[in-house]
Amino acid sequence: MDYVEQHPAVDRIREVYQLLEPDVYRVLRAYRGNADQLNAQRRRALQLLDSAREHQHRFPLDEWVRLQANIDDMVVALDAACSEAADPVDDQPFVVVSRPKDRSAQPTQG
Repeated sequence: MDYVEQHPAVDRIREVYQLLEPDVYRVLRAYRGNADQLNAQRRRALQLLDSAREHQHRFPLDEWVRLQANIDDMVVALDAACSEAADPVDDQPFVVVSRPKDRSAQPTQG
């Protein structure tokens, strides 16, 4: 790992990322299909990435690559969740069956 001098801005970016990551997972679970909530979280992630880019040279290279990739993945997941149904159907749809009202009208075997 490259040695990079500690800097308060980098420490703050790390702190914000530690808060952002679980928030993104929570929003992805709770607000699937809710574009307003998902886009708000997306903006937060992109703001953090913009702030981090200003201090990119202060990060160890491997940390920078990981941070950027993780935030990119968050944004992709949030974008995808905007177009998904809030309550996706897990089972096959019900088959509608009608029954004759008059049982005497049913065919007999014979």
